[in-house]
Amino acid sequence: MLLLAACCAAAAGRGVRAEDGAPAPDQAPDATPIAVGAQAPDFMLKTLNPEQSGMPVFSTKATIGSRAKVPAKALVLSFAASWCKPCRKELPELQRLEQTRLREHGIATALVLLDREPEPIEEMRAWLVDELGVTMPVLSDRLGIVGRRYGAHELPMLVVIAPGGVVRFVKVGYEDSGLNALVKALAEVAGLPPAEPEKGPRKHPHPK
Repeated sequence: MLLLAACCAAAAGRGVRAEDGAPAPDQAPDATPIAVGAQAPDFMLKTLNPEQSGMPVFSTKATIGSRAKVPAKALVLSFAASWCKPCRKELPELQRLEQTRLREHGIATALVLLDREPEPIEEMRAWLVDELGVTMPVLSDRLGIVGRRYGAHELPMLVVIAPGGVVRFVKVGYEDSGLNALVKALAEVAGLPPAEPEKGPRKHPHPK
């Protein structure tokens, strides 16, 4: 199978750099996103929504790796933060996509927050879980370890991992066209079928 080319911020609208809103001193200024074709680093993080997601701890190995009882067809990682304005546009779209199409087709999704301080972390948890009703695992990367390993230096950033742990798609930045590139990638990686056309309101014949 051919590896999908990475979509970068330069081609699809700039992402927001970490230092624009929250300095990341442990990340090099020239940090680049993880490369398509690379082995995705395994990680384990506590969830901020254990009741809604059904899991107190999220693990890549238990989702798509060697410890998964039923491995997902693909894993979508979304890196975001409270200071990332484009993330506020992308995350509701990702939530709708996850609930209406990804989950039912065996594609797992997890959201990794890069905020460091308790107040913005709680702000994001309240917005995502209480307001938007997010049920995918919401993870807090307070130490920045996962973000650093994946090169999440500009946000929002999406990563698709195939079974076996190979990165198949990377996209940095937000596009007005929404998540079309992600959907196209998942169609190739995980066989995501096209969306069913929306059915309009049923027309009732006028009485004679």
